[in-house]
This record gives sequence, C-alpha cells and structure tokens, in this order.
Amino acid sequence: GSRAPSQSLALNTHTHPMAERKPKASTAALAAPFLALPNLASETLGARICFATDEFFAAGRNMLQDHAAEWKEGVYTEFGKWMDGWESGRKRTAGHDWCIVKLATPGVIQGFHVDTSFFTGNFVPRVSIQAAGPEIVETNEMRNWRSAMGNFATAEDFAAVEPLHSEKWDVLLPRTPLGPGFKDTCNHYFPVANGKTYAYIRVNIFPDGGIARLRVHGRVQAPAKASDEPIDLISILNGGNIVGWSGFDFGTHPRMLLLPGRGTGMYDGWETARKTERDAILTPNAKGHIEFNATDYVIIELGTPGIISRVEIDTLHFKGNSPESFYLEGCNAARKVDLTRVPLSAADAAALGKWTPIVERSKLKSHDRKYFSVASRNVYTHVRLTIFPDGGVSRLRLWGTPADQAKSSKL
Repeated sequence: GSRAPSQSLALNTHTHPMAERKPKASTAALAAPFLALPNLASETLGARICFATDEFFAAGRNMLQDHAAEWKEGVYTEFGKWMDGWESGRKRTAGHDWCIVKLATPGVIQGFHVDTSFFTGNFVPRVSIQAAGPEIVETNEMRNWRSAMGNFATAEDFAAVEPLHSEKWDVLLPRTPLGPGFKDTCNHYFPVANGKTYAYIRVNIFPDGGIARLRVHGRVQAPAKASDEPIDLISILNGGNIVGWSGFDFGTHPRMLLLPGRGTGMYDGWETARKTERDAILTPNAKGHIEFNATDYVIIELGTPGIISRVEIDTLHFKGNSPESFYLEGCNAARKVDLTRVPLSAADAAALGKWTPIVERSKLKSHDRKYFSVASRNVYTHVRLTIFPDGGVSRLRLWGTPADQAKSSKL
C-alpha cells in the first residue's frame, strides 16, 4: 500500500468503523514519561527489519513507520485486506511468529509503545520483547533482508539467524497480553529499567496476528567521535533530545528539528500556529526587527555537553510561514532533565542554570539555510531556540566538539 510522507506524531485522519467506540478516560500516556525520548525503532532514523518468520498479510517494516497507522476502507491486496502494520498469516504449524529489528542506533531502552490500531479481529493476543547489544554480528542474510508483504522465512533464513541464539537474548518485556485496535484499547505502554545498551530487539508474537506500530523509546548512546571534524551535538543520532516547547501544530513536532538530512516537505519540521495576539499593524524597531509581543520556543538537550562552533538553521519548504527572526541561547546544567518534567515549564527551564546568548536575534528568510559562527568556548548542555513570532523551521544543527574530547585534546 501507499505510504504518507514520514512525519513523527502525525495526526491520524483515516477512520475505521470498528475503531469509533467511545474511548475510556486513560492516563496511560501521561504515566509513560519515556515517550519524551526518541524512537530508536524509527525507519526514518535507520531502523530496519533483519528477519521475520512470516509477513504474509503485511510487512514488518510497517511497524517502524513514523506516521500514525492508516485505515483504507475496502482496499485489498492479493494476500487479503490491506493493513498498516506487521501481520502474519494464521499459524497452522508448531511455534509462534517473531522478528528481529536492528535499532537505528544503540541506546538504553526506557520503554516500549505497542500500538494495535485497526487490528480489531486480527491483533496479536500476546507479545514479548528481547534485546541484544551492539556485539551482535549480522549475517549477510540479515543485512539483505527485504521486508515485504507475502514473505515467509525459508529453512535457509532460519539457519542464518540460528547462531545468534536470539531466543536467549535479555527479556525486557515478558509475555504480556495486548488489546484490540480500538481507540480505547490500542495503545500499550511498557517501561523498561534495566539500564543496558542495546542495538537489536526480537519481537515475539503469540502465536500470530498484527501490530500496527512499535516504538522503542530510549536514550541514544552517543557514538565515539571518529575524527577531528565537528559533530552535530543535537542530532537525534548523537543523543540530542527535545525537552521543552511552547507548542506545535499542523502534524509537525519539535523533534523533527533534530532529524538527519534536510526536510522533505513542510510537514517535516517544527511549525507553530499564527499568534493571534500580534499587533494589528506591525512596526520595526531601531535594529530593523519587527516588534512582536509574542514568541515561540523549543528547548533542546545536547547528546553530550559540548562547545558549539557553528549554528545552522534551515527553513527549507517554509516559504510563506517562516519566522521573521530567531535567537539562540544556552546553559550548562548539572544533570540531564528528569523525563517526568517534560515539557519543561518556564520555571524548570530557569532552574537549569544561567542562560547566555549564543546567537543574538538574527533575521531569517523563507526556504533558506543560514550559518552563524560561534566564537565562545563555553560548554553547553541545553539550548533554547526562540522564534519571532511564530512559523516553521525545518532543521537546526549545532556543530561542535564534545566537552570531554575538547578537554583531552589540550592535555
């Protein structure tokens, strides 16, 4: 089936007649602070299916998509009803179905979000999840696995993964019941507190069925710097994370600022709604900036404390809705943000430490990329991007050197 453009936390506008039951009041999402962390099983970031016993009705890679699961009324394939997720055939042999996912980057898993949306009569009744670290050596078969509808693992495929002994990997989620894909029963949140770094997971379904989406939220293990070249200190793949924001709209999310590559469309970035409290007639100040009585902001935690040498801000695809200008400041906090406090309040942000300017208020252009050199040798753990007054930004990069590496280079 066709796929919508990749966009994290997109709104689901497709309806399913069986999914319209009145939802019960639930605080499950609020009770899962790990949702504030990046999804290590995002295909956009590089996660992929390495093996699956059975992908007859729907490919395993569908579970790794960032956009919300879709329903397509009356759409069928040669294998059956089109479903947006991983769905195996009805098992008629011994055992159960399972798959192996290589995470986008090694990380400390903090929790799982298992979503059975739209799988109402064909959902997975029970699931368990195991994991293994970066020491796993992939076989050629795993590297070349093509996740596709209609797949069955052959005897040769099973033989290729048998040396991994994946059935003995660490159990992060024991066998646990799942609910059907109605609005009030589709979302399942499972915290993990083992603290180890993992690079692969094995998803066991008992005995068969469908899962719409699998999110593996965790803290990225910041990779060792391979050269003397600056790295993007806030990239998701280097451990950057969004910990505060004033708002977001139109299916976007501040986390998209930290994604690799340039944006692919206006849906691929951070955009806020128009500030209705703006003055009726806008006027410039002495420095040439428009006077606004409102702003939007996002607070970012660096993957590791670092010294910023260059700022890159990109408004690609935001042609009539980019900010007039921006301001960037930073602080050096004593510790990482408590996930239960995300998104940070103004008081929480102030308590992180003293905020100092990195880039003074500067003009932006629509559909454009700008660079700013930073002379300061200050060490930062968090930055706050403020836009005037609202609008969209596609990507933000903070190029620099991890503080511990900068320190060791002087020894």
